Amino acid sequence: MSKVRVYLFLISLLVAMFNLSNVWAAKQQDGISITPFKPVNILRDNSIYKYDGGGTLFSSPTAENDQLYFGTSDGDLYAFDPDLGFGKLIVEKPEIAIYYPPVLWNNIFCFGDGKYLYGFDYVKGKQLWKTQIGYESDFPTISNNGIVIVGDYNLHGVDIKTGEKLWKMKLDTWTYNQYVFSDDCLFFADWNGVIYAVDDITGRVKWKTAKTGLKYELALINGEIYAGGSDGSLLVLDGKTGRLNWKAVINDKVKYPPVLAGNMIFVVGEYRDRMYAIDQNSKLDNWRFRYTGKVVKAPVISNDIIIYVTYYNNSQHIQATDVKTGVTLWTFDCPRSIRSNLKVVGNSVYFTTWNGYIYALDVKTGQQKWSFTAI
Repeated sequence: MSKVRVYLFLISLLVAMFNLSNVWAAKQQDGISITPFKPVNILRDNSIYKYDGGGTLFSSPTAENDQLYFGTSDGDLYAFDPDLGFGKLIVEKPEIAIYYPPVLWNNIFCFGDGKYLYGFDYVKGKQLWKTQIGYESDFPTISNNGIVIVGDYNLHGVDIKTGEKLWKMKLDTWTYNQYVFSDDCLFFADWNGVIYAVDDITGRVKWKTAKTGLKYELALINGEIYAGGSDGSLLVLDGKTGRLNWKAVINDKVKYPPVLAGNMIFVVGEYRDRMYAIDQNSKLDNWRFRYTGKVVKAPVISNDIIIYVTYYNNSQHIQATDVKTGVTLWTFDCPRSIRSNLKVVGNSVYFTTWNGYIYALDVKTGQQKWSFTAI
């Protein structure tokens, strides 16, 4: 490489660093205390930037307010610019291991440690409340009304602003810790194959279905509940009444919650190594596409692209497929085992790994944008 090219590279690097500092300096004016990390290992492992956060990364990322948030096992909470991968420490070492995705509502973070729920003001960086729930507190979700839903055999509703326990619902069996929300309702299924609609503020049951003994994977799409069953059925229920609007059947077990792209509902089959596309209008399984290996994480949609994780040849791979043609657009061979579900924000897809990395890939190309290690 000539000296001129080396000088040009160094100049472009300094310009990039100057732009990054300006971006985060501008965000400091919002009253948020920002601790920028020193970038290290520039352009290593095809990454643009790599940062040392000082703890093992465990939680899946949460995306809110044009930023990416995650917790670490040593109790830190970080916020990242999703495109630049430039981060800040917002809550430092509250002596809580944050294994599951934190939830965010109106500048308040909530997360659990298996005994307590905690509420933190992420702007001021201080703890607001601490509420004892028990071992069911480790995987909170948040409703549109700011009610933290947590539990599996006993379901709890907690006000995220105060930590007050609003209601407790005792169930006949366990839930699958999978909850979906409309404006005033939460939906979930239990191990008996009963689908519930519950008022998130009062805990009152609005409706529930009969016991079927099936496992259901739920999604809320345009006001309807799409329930993929372990018997290969796809039930579409009215979100207000629970009435069955229509039903489709695939010759396979539905493995993950259905996703919508255009007029097509996509479901993953458990046994036949294929994705099924069901037309909302005709209610028919119009076409399907095969993939190599097994899908091991729930798929996500970005415009006309469906992205999912497969396992074959003793490793995991992220694949992207055109939903109109079934053509594979790209494959990313992940060098590490993926822990989290995939998360799409803008033009990027994010995921975390078991050995403490978070990755950002370009949705259209699969090219790695950046990675972060908290080890």
